[in-house]
Amino acid sequence: MRDVMGDVGARDIPEIVVFNKGDLVGDDERLVLRGLAPDAHFVSSRTGEGIDELRQTIERMLPMPAVEVRALVPYDRGDLVSAVHESGVLLSAEHKEGGTLVHAHVSERLAAELARYAAD
Repeated sequence: MRDVMGDVGARDIPEIVVFNKGDLVGDDERLVLRGLAPDAHFVSSRTGEGIDELRQTIERMLPMPAVEVRALVPYDRGDLVSAVHESGVLLSAEHKEGGTLVHAHVSERLAAELARYAAD
């Protein structure tokens, strides 16, 4: 797999190595696999082992959208709040009288749409 990634010019893209069915791997096998991939995650969907740690690693490695915004989005523009949830990183949301006060990191395009609702 790593050879294929190199062939397509993606060698510099960060990777996360995950061994599934971690509940079926004994201590000796884990030791061998850790020698091959020291930062690997062992997960099990059956027991839930390693799922939270894997999720945290993925979140840490994802790039943060470029623009930090604070906006009071009117309730009739719920589409913008949904867009923040879908493509941005929502830091906080609070329901106010005039709409939803959001603090988030978003793309430049979404920041431009939210600019008219900017809050201090």
